[in-house]
Amino acid sequence: MKTIINLSALFTFCIIISCNYSNDSKEKPTSVNINSNNYSQLDAIHILPLGKIDRSIIDNVSKGLNNFFHKKIIIDNPQDLDTSLLTKSKKRYSASAILKKYKELKHTTLILIDKDISIKKDKIEEWGIFGLGLNPGKICVVSPLRPRWNSTPKLLNERMQKISIHEIGHNLGLKHCTNDPQCLMNAAKGTIKQVDLEKMFFCATCKNAINL
Repeated sequence: MKTIINLSALFTFCIIISCNYSNDSKEKPTSVNINSNNYSQLDAIHILPLGKIDRSIIDNVSKGLNNFFHKKIIIDNPQDLDTSLLTKSKKRYSASAILKKYKELKHTTLILIDKDISIKKDKIEEWGIFGLGLNPGKICVVSPLRPRWNSTPKLLNERMQKISIHEIGHNLGLKHCTNDPQCLMNAAKGTIKQVDLEKMFFCATCKNAINL
């Protein structure tokens, strides 16, 4: 059964990066120019759990996305993990393979998976990441595994909300921000410290780019 959360009802260390993934790229994430009015075209955000994931994480991410984008959040039925999405080492799941599998989904969808995810970066076959999003596109994937390291429950909640908003920003067409170090669209640059430095906002340049 799908759960729909309406705005009126909801007022309520290792190598790690957060990145975007071009529709024209097989593996390496790149930045692309945004299209105007992307935010106005966003009617709802779906959350799709892959495998077992704590419901509190789903609810927290849902709340963060709703509060930030002011859009309806729809929690889809969980899907089983597909072992064909594993990397060659069988220790991680390929974030780019996940995006490729689900790229035909019609709605903007955040995939949550409580497994380590990675991409191929330069000569590194498995570069561990927080999340990855099509830029522009409708699909992104986020894992709480790395954000959970050296965190408290409160800090994990903040990190997951920030990373999820960041990846949806890529879906809307935003590239990594270089205007304000506290903007959520900054690149993580290989450290969780950048995520913790950021505030829960897009800078004026990023907001204007998508008419937020």
